[in-house]
Amino acid sequence: MERMNVPPTRFNLLRLKREQATLKVGHDLLEEKREALLEELKREVMALRQQADAASESLRPALLALARAEGVAHVQLRAVQRAEVSVYQQAKSVMGVRVVVYNVDRKPTGKLVIPPGFESPSVEQASFLFFELIVQLSKLAELQASIMSFAKEMKRMQRRVNALENIFLPQYEETIRFISDSLEERDREELISLKAVKERKQAERRHGGW
Repeated sequence: MERMNVPPTRFNLLRLKREQATLKVGHDLLEEKREALLEELKREVMALRQQADAASESLRPALLALARAEGVAHVQLRAVQRAEVSVYQQAKSVMGVRVVVYNVDRKPTGKLVIPPGFESPSVEQASFLFFELIVQLSKLAELQASIMSFAKEMKRMQRRVNALENIFLPQYEETIRFISDSLEERDREELISLKAVKERKQAERRHGGW
């Protein structure tokens, strides 16, 4: 790992050690968040499977109810599609990740509107079941979007963790080791130099005393 191009001084050594400690704290926090995101992603995947099963179970009764409505009231599929339903989305933050929430809106009466001339219990039931199916499908789409958002965030977090582990922290470690070795070598050289000066002075004093 290539070290940073900084002078081997004690000031830089202390500065780099502080920065290294900060990076290690950041790395640990990223790891904790990544683990938390992984657990949330697992919950979302499990919820998606359950929601897919629920939507699948809702589809058959809705189609059967529509078939009965068409048989009894001669309702065409296009007439049911004209029922007043609105799906709109909102955004919320979960663990710092932006996720989409889908909401299905219907008339204040609590049931879908049947076009004039097509009123019948069969049509009412088909409309209600299809509305419930829309709710199920919107929840399914919401979970799918959330999973994609969490997966994208986890990928981004993993890149940052990898950068810290494979580039920045090793670079700091190598640079700190180089500065520490350089300072130790400098201290040894100074110690040897001081010892030599001391010995020379002692020798001069001995010769001067003769």
